[in-house]
Amino acid sequence: TGTEKQQGQVFADLLFLAAVSCHAPMALISVIQPDGQWSTLSYGVDRREALNEPDLFAAVAAGAGPVEFPDLGADSSRRTSLLVSGPLAVRFVYGHPLRTSIDSTLGVFCVMDRRVRQMTGPEHQAMNAIARQVTDQIVLWRRTTAPKPEPIQTTHRRRSSDRVGGSRPG
Repeated sequence: TGTEKQQGQVFADLLFLAAVSCHAPMALISVIQPDGQWSTLSYGVDRREALNEPDLFAAVAAGAGPVEFPDLGADSSRRTSLLVSGPLAVRFVYGHPLRTSIDSTLGVFCVMDRRVRQMTGPEHQAMNAIARQVTDQIVLWRRTTAPKPEPIQTTHRRRSSDRVGGSRPG
């Protein structure tokens, strides 16, 4: 529908802004689904199957705040992941957990690079601001796409004030 297309464009715009603001070639939003799988939107990634990295997403989501991995290749537990060893050859990840005000984790928001690096202060600020917008948009999207409850059908009960038949004798 038109609303879903607009919402998709909002997420695409936020991913683009994150990548440009952080001088990173790739950005992603990955949301945890009820079945435990991660659903991912990305910018700058041709092969999205290479983004299926639940351990990394879980590590970012579990963080108290943003998590920076300056060199995934130096991390013995991550250097063999498809994200690092596959066609994307990712070395740097900066991830932000996406949480609602009631501290419910929605997913993660990340920028990625093929080179080892660290984020600058302004890049951190940009990611924090964009992460707030991404969180708000996910909450809004879920609110507008959630199935609406069916109205409860009740039988009409006659009230004592309801008239039956003609007029009352007066």
